[in-house]
Amino acid sequence: MHADEFASGLALAGTFNMLGADALWEEFLPNVRGLPLWTVWGADDTVGDAGENSPQGGIAGLNRKLRAACEKLALPCVFVELPGVGHGGVVPSAEVVRAWLAARRVAPPAESQRSFRWLYQARTDWLEGAAWAGPAWEDQQRFTVEPRPRETAQDAFHRELRARLGKLTGRIHGQTIEVRREHISELTIWLCDGMFDWSQPLAIKVSGREVFSGNAAPSLAVCLDQAAKSYDFERLRWAGLQFHGRKKATWYAPPPR
Repeated sequence: MHADEFASGLALAGTFNMLGADALWEEFLPNVRGLPLWTVWGADDTVGDAGENSPQGGIAGLNRKLRAACEKLALPCVFVELPGVGHGGVVPSAEVVRAWLAARRVAPPAESQRSFRWLYQARTDWLEGAAWAGPAWEDQQRFTVEPRPRETAQDAFHRELRARLGKLTGRIHGQTIEVRREHISELTIWLCDGMFDWSQPLAIKVSGREVFSGNAAPSLAVCLDQAAKSYDFERLRWAGLQFHGRKKATWYAPPPR
């Protein structure tokens, strides 16, 4: 949920464990598109937490499916299966450890994506949601779903969860920034060095509608305000355009101190 805050990740004898095993992978895996990940596990790690038979084939079975899902999405993930090893004794090679420690964050990425459950999770790279719209994903007991023909109750529940997820997607194409949103009515597009050419006009579109066109100017006040909140000095934010559902966006102004 906070992949943009890390340079890389290394999982030992673990897997991507979501509600319903792999039912929501397609929604959440793109969140780590900009995060290099290494996953190392034992080929004999095939049972459940209590040693019972696992319908998913344990850690090994899930990670094999996870590898295929990540390859399909072209995610920067490296998977290493150790033959003859169970859940214990999973040791990565020196090559894997060196690559993991050498990774650095891309600042800022040209493509940013986040699926999330709560508003506080609607922050990624240079996008930040400010207000929720529509139904939210609450606990399972708080809503019921009528299964469709040939659909199990569990499948129907996951379908409803997908419909309740918030999503933010941003892409930079030269001097154009395009943002897509689901269940977010207000948001801020943060402008950082390296995203575009400050000396040239910039166009910003939200859900296909142009909300800004013109020249953007970096602000030292915005930069200091954001740096004091995040301590993220590798991705300094110099301006922010706030979208409130109106025709045009407005500039973010730091509160007086």
